[in-house]
Amino acid sequence: MRTTITIARQLGCGGSEVGQAIADRLGIRCIDREIVSQTAKQFHLDENEVANREEKVSSFWERVLGGMVVVAPEASFVPPPAITPTDLEIFESETKVMKSITAAENCVVVGRAAGHVLPLHPGMVNIYLHAPISFRLPRVMDYYGVDENKARDIIGKSDDMREKFIAHMTDCEATDARRYHLCLDSSTLPFPEIIDLIIEFVQRKVALDHTF
Repeated sequence: MRTTITIARQLGCGGSEVGQAIADRLGIRCIDREIVSQTAKQFHLDENEVANREEKVSSFWERVLGGMVVVAPEASFVPPPAITPTDLEIFESETKVMKSITAAENCVVVGRAAGHVLPLHPGMVNIYLHAPISFRLPRVMDYYGVDENKARDIIGKSDDMREKFIAHMTDCEATDARRYHLCLDSSTLPFPEIIDLIIEFVQRKVALDHTF
């Protein structure tokens, strides 16, 4: 049976680390760069530009100014600006890539609203990782090399952007537990135990669903 594990997470909860570890343990892929790479290729963009726009909904002024060119009055000719893909176009492209890969093989997908947009099937398990800010702060401080105030600001903006992104792109609430099969506070157990718990849950759920 095909297995698809999606991991939604708050910043600083270890989602990427946990996702890769689960993939390694199960001998399947954790798809990430491939999604970015294929989307960047489609729009002829740099991969970093695509990655920086993931799980973010541009503000009104960012969208307006992104399509404008400032021209000096004396300029006789300015070539038309390159057409920049919208957030929705990038999201739809990444969703198409995810659907293609997950339909063909077992894999883990971290972020990108995967649990909301990929079609449900018996071997699909949607996980949500969250944690108190007291747990997330030191991890974000260490990862970005910033002080506590800056880390708090980064976390606040990340939470806000991700929630708006999910709501805007899928009409769902990112923190709605009903959208997931398993929600975990990643501060409650060491990561190896979190990983063990998720793997056991996935294996038991997939085995149970396979009997019906």
